[in-house]
Amino acid sequence: MGVWQARFSLRPVPAAELDGQQLREWLEACEWIENTEQTLEWARSNSRDIQSKRVEYLRKWEPRSDKPTLQAVDGR
Repeated sequence: MGVWQARFSLRPVPAAELDGQQLREWLEACEWIENTEQTLEWARSNSRDIQSKRVEYLRKWEPRSDKPTLQAVDGR
């Protein structure tokens, strides 16, 4: 978590680290979310902020040598 705002980070999970039961549990815990006019309006009104954060964080992330990756064998 960030100091003032919640933050998250995505981490790839290679297929070799997962068992089928764990994956099923994760998928069952997920909910499908669809955009609404309200969510689209939020994205439109926050697009400059979203883009500036994307540029800032990507600039810091790209030169890293320890970037997590997935291989072809990890998915379809």
